[in-house]
Amino acid sequence: MNTIADILQYAARVHGDKPAMGWRDVLEVVEEEKEVIKTIDGKETKTMKKWKYFRLSGYKYINYIEVRNNAIDIAKGLLELGINRGDIFNVYAATGLEFPYFGLHNTDPT
Repeated sequence: MNTIADILQYAARVHGDKPAMGWRDVLEVVEEEKEVIKTIDGKETKTMKKWKYFRLSGYKYINYIEVRNNAIDIAKGLLELGINRGDIFNVYAATGLEFPYFGLHNTDPT
């Protein structure tokens, strides 16, 4: 194996429909405000603090074949944009399953 494409082909061939990448959807954001006691300069002070909790779905996955196919789709898109072998470009984005797949997987819980 010499390239990432080789690794993706190998992983899809060997691991096929096994889970490869997983995520959990945020189902609900719960915000609460609670009174807390802090000690500042030796004196107890009551203050309000906001807390945020997330209710998450169970894990969802795409398999190795889907990862390979998504990578192929991205490569085709780059070619359509005129980016060719040897060209240099940068992508700045948060990491996660949504990147670099740009919503190619289905996250609909229904």
